[in-house]
Amino acid sequence: GVVRQGEGGPGVPGATVHLLLSTLAAAEGVAAWPTAESDAQGVYRLEGVPPGRHALYVTHDTLVHTAVEASRAEPELPAEVIAFVPPGGAAIERDLVLEPGAVVRGVVVDEARAPVADATIVLVPTEGWGASQAWRWGVRVPLAWRSEVTTTDGDGAFQLVWMAGSAIRLGATCAQGVAPFSEPIPMVAGATVDDVKLVVASGVTVRGVVLAAGSRAPVAEARVRAWYGALPERPGGRVEAVSDAEGRFELRGLPRARMTLDASAPRGGGGARRALDLAAEGSDAEEIEVLLEAEHGMLLQLHDETGAPLAQQWVMVQGPPGSAQHVQTDHRGEVEIVGLRAGRYMLFLMPAGRPRVSLDPGVVVPTTRPVVRVVPRSAPRVVEGRVVLPDGSSPALCTLQLSAAPGSRSAAHGGPLLVSDGASPHVGRGRTAVRRAGHRRASTGRATRLSLRASSAPITQAEVDRGPVEIRA
Repeated sequence: GVVRQGEGGPGVPGATVHLLLSTLAAAEGVAAWPTAESDAQGVYRLEGVPPGRHALYVTHDTLVHTAVEASRAEPELPAEVIAFVPPGGAAIERDLVLEPGAVVRGVVVDEARAPVADATIVLVPTEGWGASQAWRWGVRVPLAWRSEVTTTDGDGAFQLVWMAGSAIRLGATCAQGVAPFSEPIPMVAGATVDDVKLVVASGVTVRGVVLAAGSRAPVAEARVRAWYGALPERPGGRVEAVSDAEGRFELRGLPRARMTLDASAPRGGGGARRALDLAAEGSDAEEIEVLLEAEHGMLLQLHDETGAPLAQQWVMVQGPPGSAQHVQTDHRGEVEIVGLRAGRYMLFLMPAGRPRVSLDPGVVVPTTRPVVRVVPRSAPRVVEGRVVLPDGSSPALCTLQLSAAPGSRSAAHGGPLLVSDGASPHVGRGRTAVRRAGHRRASTGRATRLSLRASSAPITQAEVDRGPVEIRA
């Protein structure tokens, strides 16, 4: 398509088009967030896009992709930025419209007025943003969609562009400390604000040592992190360090605040978490000890209802904070999971291109017995239907969220589910797959019941089998 300045306007060269992939897309070999740069005529081209319902987002030095930026607090993206690629592939043309924004230039310095390089600029609108709803869009949103918008260069300088008609406050985080938020800066279309100066307040230094619980042996290469929350007057953030051969670490640039400190062993297993209070005035914190809990292991075995092993299956192991792992079974359907802290863990099968499947019940670690889970190989059930609006028409584009109805033993998954891309002759029609929880057999003797937001009455499996299901909004 073409990146344009204004509806039907001229092409914009040098704009970066980001493809926000569907969270349900199987994207082996595809970058997490594929990008393309528009040429001299504003033309861009993205190739090798996997099937799914994706979104397009554009960044530029002086122009703003308002259709997306203004949707941060909305549960849905506008249809003009959605790109639906069917399973058989397609050639899609989509023009993307940018609008003039307000450009802000500034510098980050320390208390001695020396420039600070590699500082992270944090942006907070004074109103109208609210809590981000981007997680509901059904696409993979990069970390840049937090309030962190850019970083400073070697001279401490930065530049950003934001939507006109609003006001923003800027702060910064860096290795030396935190710069408090500025006063509100009005955003005027086409205008440039070039005198913003953010001063980093000297932070506190925390020194310590990481030891193994019990033996008190030093732990080298442990990852130590201090997290501090945002306040009205300053940004939140984190500071990280890695312990040396003697288990020692140093965290610099921490604000005087209450925060959480956690540590994990080199392979992501074994860890500790503790509160740290630096709110009181005074010198840097005295040396602290971080005791890592002992590591444990778990042998996981996956097979189907016939007893055949499930090989090369990805499984997510989720437990205490900081202890998530992704592992893959071998040809015997087994995998040895190591580096686990004591606690309760949940297991999830991660099939490519489909929602994760819970392998209930949870597992309490340490455990001495193999953990065995049965995953039926039955094909996913398909739900197909048509959405009808009160006036009898069907929407060109909408989403549905499927969930298990009260009293149901199913583990239904949906979406968002694309109903139609607007270009298909089957307007208002769509389909998706649902599956029972992986450890339960398909033949439970009870009808699968699905609840859709547009319908007050749950839908039985018999209705689904007769299909298509008509959903009246």
